[in-house]
Amino acid sequence: MLEKKQRYPTDKAYFIAKEILTTERTYLKDLEVITVWFRSAVIKENAMPEGLMNLLFSNIDPIYEFHRGFLKELDQRLALWEGRSNAHVKGDYQRIGDVMLRNMSALKEFTGYLQKHDEVLTELEKASKRLKKLETVYKEFELQKVCYLPLNTFLLKPIQRLMHYKLILERLCKHYSPTHKDREDCTVVGAL
Repeated sequence: MLEKKQRYPTDKAYFIAKEILTTERTYLKDLEVITVWFRSAVIKENAMPEGLMNLLFSNIDPIYEFHRGFLKELDQRLALWEGRSNAHVKGDYQRIGDVMLRNMSALKEFTGYLQKHDEVLTELEKASKRLKKLETVYKEFELQKVCYLPLNTFLLKPIQRLMHYKLILERLCKHYSPTHKDREDCTVVGAL
């Protein structure tokens, strides 16, 4: 009887890495609710003052662009891990800590967004109360299928995502033995 070759790894670390990838995809879609869909709605109706547009999107756009690249890296690493890549390079790709460490260090550049987050939410709320057109666009946007949560919840996603990385990497570190080659990178990222 022929043994069926396993297509995907069964190691718990693989499933945790896969969780990082799938939740990153969802997170990027959540950022699109603001960067693509909400922007389109306010531009179409010319409903948001330029200063508020700059405040909101100059903070969220760089994060969105960063995560697009990060998602590609995660996807490539998981493809190598699963063996579905045509990479001719030999190497040990059954780890995720190095990718996380490199990207989380780069993500520190965006702490300005996190510091301005309260200002963005406050200014958006004030403008929505002051400008009827913006209030209408805001409320109508929240009723659309693409906006499946209150809009301000999407604005909180970058802060929540950082906590998610920390928690998931703690789980991964608990899984690894003290001498596992990926543990050090994961530990460093968890401490960032």
